Amino acid sequence: ISGWLLSLQTESNPLLGALPEYVAGDVIDGFLWLNRVDPSRLASQSLSNLYSFAIEFMPGSCSPLKNPHLRGELTELL
Repeated sequence: ISGWLLSLQTESNPLLGALPEYVAGDVIDGFLWLNRVDPSRLASQSLSNLYSFAIEFMPGSCSPLKNPHLRGELTELL
């Protein structure tokens, strides 16, 4: 899912503006939960899409995420 959101961001797709922030929040919460429950599972996967997602969606003024709490969770995810 993070790869799909990332592709919307890089293509400047207008769908990204219509997408509720809770979708990205659910993705972030899912990865944070997985990291707490079974960190070895994340360590064994390629996380390049996840890192790219976090870096692309974190900047303040140009981020599609307007909620500062969600952007703060992205830093926790990194």
